[in-house]
Amino acid sequence: MNLSRLDDTSRLSELENFNVVYGYGERDGRFERICRTVCNIFHTPLAAFVLVDHQKSWTKAAYGMEMCEFPRECSFGALIVESNECLNIPDVARDLGACAFPQVAEGGIRAVLGAPLRVGGGLPLGALLVADRRPRTFSSHDMKLIQLVADIGMDQMMLHRVTMNYERRAEISRKQAEKLKSQQTVLKRKDRMFDQVSRMARVGGWELDVRSSQVLWSDQVYRIHELPSTVRPTLDDAMQYYPGKARDLVTDVVNKAVEQAEPFEFEVPFITAAGNERWVKSIGDVERDGDQVVRLIGTFQDVTEQKTRERYIEHIATHDDLTGLPNRKLFQHRMKAAIERAGQNGQCLGLMLVDVDHFKSINDTLGHETGDAVLKSFAAKLTSCVRQEDTVARIGGDEFAIVLPDLKRPALAGEVAERIHRSVCSGIHHDGEDVMTSASMGIAVYPGDGCNQKELLKKADIALYEAKNAGRSRFAFFDPGMEILLSERHRVLNAISQAISERQIFPYYQALVRASDHKLEGFEALVRWRKPDGQVVPPGFFQAALDDKDLSCEIGHLMAVSAIKQMAEWSRAGLDYGVVSLNISSDQIRTEGFAETLLDLLEQNQIPPGSLCVEITEGVLLSKDRAKIAAALVLLSENGVQIDLDDFGTGYASLTHLREFRVDRIKIDRSFISVLPDDAESLAIVRAIISLAKNLNKHVVAEGVETADQARLLHELGCDSLQGYLFSKPIATEAIPDLITGWGEEELWVKTA
Repeated sequence: MNLSRLDDTSRLSELENFNVVYGYGERDGRFERICRTVCNIFHTPLAAFVLVDHQKSWTKAAYGMEMCEFPRECSFGALIVESNECLNIPDVARDLGACAFPQVAEGGIRAVLGAPLRVGGGLPLGALLVADRRPRTFSSHDMKLIQLVADIGMDQMMLHRVTMNYERRAEISRKQAEKLKSQQTVLKRKDRMFDQVSRMARVGGWELDVRSSQVLWSDQVYRIHELPSTVRPTLDDAMQYYPGKARDLVTDVVNKAVEQAEPFEFEVPFITAAGNERWVKSIGDVERDGDQVVRLIGTFQDVTEQKTRERYIEHIATHDDLTGLPNRKLFQHRMKAAIERAGQNGQCLGLMLVDVDHFKSINDTLGHETGDAVLKSFAAKLTSCVRQEDTVARIGGDEFAIVLPDLKRPALAGEVAERIHRSVCSGIHHDGEDVMTSASMGIAVYPGDGCNQKELLKKADIALYEAKNAGRSRFAFFDPGMEILLSERHRVLNAISQAISERQIFPYYQALVRASDHKLEGFEALVRWRKPDGQVVPPGFFQAALDDKDLSCEIGHLMAVSAIKQMAEWSRAGLDYGVVSLNISSDQIRTEGFAETLLDLLEQNQIPPGSLCVEITEGVLLSKDRAKIAAALVLLSENGVQIDLDDFGTGYASLTHLREFRVDRIKIDRSFISVLPDDAESLAIVRAIISLAKNLNKHVVAEGVETADQARLLHELGCDSLQGYLFSKPIATEAIPDLITGWGEEELWVKTA
């Protein structure tokens, strides 16, 4: 509520009694010390001792700001005077509107806490204010604390007024003497309360006599030093509690303050007399006798808890919560510093990007708890393989980065990579399970591969891609040729992606014949890119797209849909196409619902499942998602779809895999067939594969048959079916009807005999 006119009159009268009604007048050190003290207590940069009359408010004393005056209607002090209550504004711009308070725009004030300066029966004359340049919420305890300090400040004004009256009047009555004594008693009590506030805020005061080097400490400063108050320290005694560099800094600050007669401030580590490590902050000013500084005066505050909080906040802002390693932000900061240092000393710097191989599979199959354990173990192993001055950071989910500064030669980065490879390949044991791990690493070296963060990260990422592309569980140094290959890969991926969207990807079909009489048994659907100009591009030219997970799945689905729809058209035309084979990638078969989608396509197009064969390679059987792949193959097999194991003999498939997975046919890789009948070693392998397949009741197909001698030999060895250029090249869909209807017109076996 607003004060009445009578209240204004009373307050103006009281202000006149204090001899301050006509402006803020001369500086008063007592009130400035109160302002400095409350700044330390509440950790704010600004404080003011404000008085208010009927037109304006002005500062009696201030800290961190110029002494000034404001019209009453836009004064925080007037708000407090009018309400006669503490003021707590977390955000002036939000809560009151910045336009009404020029302090917000001119001084950057955002948060304000203040208490009324009351006299007599509680009449407010002004306010003690503290302010911050950022939004901030003060607690109820803070409001009580500032009111306590405001009362102390008002008592200082009262004492000041009584003292002035005592000096001005030659005589003083007994009543005035008693009042002065009473005020002194109250002041002592308030001083004790002020000392309690100092202890609560862990702040004290000190003075240094420059000429004698004698130091005077308040009781709280003794407590911070953990010393008895009987000690009378000199400047040299006081300096011994600052370790090393901190002592040098404090010495420089003190000397500069004396020489230049300037206020000072420092915040440094500190060792107490009892040997406890603390952090202290001091803010001070100088007293001069003429042009000479004779005394330094300052506050001394224990800010250890504040410093600990700041360090914790800084740590969580710059470190990964799971592994405790530096995060991307700190990694970039350290990398930048390391590059600058390398440029100055002329040494090499290594940047290594490290990925946990198949981490998604670990998460999917073993759970996120195991995945987290793997990452923590991985981080520990990386750290154990590098020097103390190196930086290991986690910059993504399973992505780590290592900065290796001050390398004498680039090859040393390779030695670190070899240590990491040996360490991480030992795996980890978690929750009763052994989890095998490995890492792929890409290395770039400053200055050869780049002179800034962006270039080095790009080159290391390219090298990492090459390490993964080469089979993972290895490292690779960046080579300029890699960038060319990667650029070409991106070009191919973009081109194939566009070809898919423009419907330029088609299946071509190659005939499969019976070995005994070369009767047509079916076809293999092979992916081709047919450009608008009629050019047909075989898959070897866009292998990068087939190696890409997303594109390979998209191409595989497109081939399945096209082939099954084509089978339906042939059926409606009365063409006997036999069995059509589809090549299925490991990424496609691991796709959720793959088998169900394929069976639905067959049902929708009314195609018997036995008319379809899915071809998988040995690499699919070695995938970590073995259970998911086995389940998909079982579902397809139980519904009549045939399973073909392609490229047999080139990988690592074993008898265990043939027993574990549903496989109907084994397809001997063309690399063994192409050198028949002259290569004795290949002939022995082919003979062994056919014998193995017969013993396991598997149908045997030989691909890449190009000569009649090869066809005759394979038939004699017991091969069931043949495929190759001898019988048919891959041809477009439009040519298939003529091929089927005209197949019996030529006796190929007789012709090639």
